[in-house]
Amino acid sequence: MIPTYGGLPLLHADESLCSGAAFGTDQPPRESAQLSLGPWVVEVKKRLAIVVARGGSDANPDQAVSSAFLQAQRGLDLLSIQGTASLAVRRFDEDHLVWWPGATGLAVRVVAVDPLPMDVSARATVIPSDGSVAPDAPPTPLSWHESYRYFRLSQTSDDLFDAFRNAYLALESLLSSVAPQKIRAPGQAGEREGEWFKRALTDANSIVALAQFAPPGTADPLQHLYQLLYIDMRSAMSHAKSGRKIHLPHDEKERADVAASLGTLIGLYLALAAALLGTRRAAGGMTPAGFEVMARRVLDTVKVYASDDETPLNTTDTVLNPAGGTLVELHTEPAETGTPFLVTKLAYAPAAELAALPSLRRVVSASSEGLPLQAAVLEAPLNLGSASRFEAVLGIRGLNVRQPRTRYLL
Repeated sequence: MIPTYGGLPLLHADESLCSGAAFGTDQPPRESAQLSLGPWVVEVKKRLAIVVARGGSDANPDQAVSSAFLQAQRGLDLLSIQGTASLAVRRFDEDHLVWWPGATGLAVRVVAVDPLPMDVSARATVIPSDGSVAPDAPPTPLSWHESYRYFRLSQTSDDLFDAFRNAYLALESLLSSVAPQKIRAPGQAGEREGEWFKRALTDANSIVALAQFAPPGTADPLQHLYQLLYIDMRSAMSHAKSGRKIHLPHDEKERADVAASLGTLIGLYLALAAALLGTRRAAGGMTPAGFEVMARRVLDTVKVYASDDETPLNTTDTVLNPAGGTLVELHTEPAETGTPFLVTKLAYAPAAELAALPSLRRVVSASSEGLPLQAAVLEAPLNLGSASRFEAVLGIRGLNVRQPRTRYLL
């Protein structure tokens, strides 16, 4: 029997194996639809907030997710232009279902990573030899600046590309007070954007050393930042012409470069804002090593269960199966991610061990006292059918709330 998720098949119609993934969407479509993209099929179903992309040949889960995400985005583009539905994928790398041909047949994996906001503050006090401690001086009132609006929008957007554009505008706003753009008389060419940005960076270098925002050993930090922030990112995001370098929104291959550049951009902006406007961000945060020790202490001791219990997730639950659904314990082992502030645990079982479940609706971890700690509740019933292996990856991602944002959902 072909495995299905919410009634949508995970395999080809002839039951031959393929890879694919299902991602959550921001809303259900108004109607069901199916699109063919070469060997791929992208499908949505009325009243289900998921999109399924199947038809790949990837033999491991990471590649299967990447390939399916690309095809899902293209399928959603087509559904939008046709007027069928305009949907957005949410938390694609932290909340999805993926399948691939394994050594013994089809493997199906649920991935659920929960964010853990961390607020760690630090304060240093100098104590004189006489033991007296002077009261803190009242903070200097901070004046408003237009660049703060753009910075705030970069921190509140769920879209990585929008975050970069707003962060760039924050820097642009600040640099324009350091080096106003030259405006020529009517009929004369004014200073071009790229010329102005490079000149503004030159002036900024006398205020904040640009070398700290370039890789160690960079011969010309100013040129590096000009190329990275203006040419490679800002210009590429502002154009969509054929033949030019562009950054396509929601393209996974672009995200790592954009995210790294955004970190550099925000660091430069905050340093200039501190020097020019007197801003001071609250400091503090947990280190990756400290977070891993804390998270491992929790995840290494939990037991993980699969269940057909359809009860929606409720943080006040005190039992693993609130509606009395069947529980099947999974085998577990740590899973290395190589990603700072991300700790996961792999749970698995041969599909035959889950035969007691008519369908799978939730994966839940339990403490040594049997209390639920983390749960992945599926959008729809998952029927494993002819699949040979089921896996679940439960994870915790630490977020330092006092530090500039690094995670974006889109």
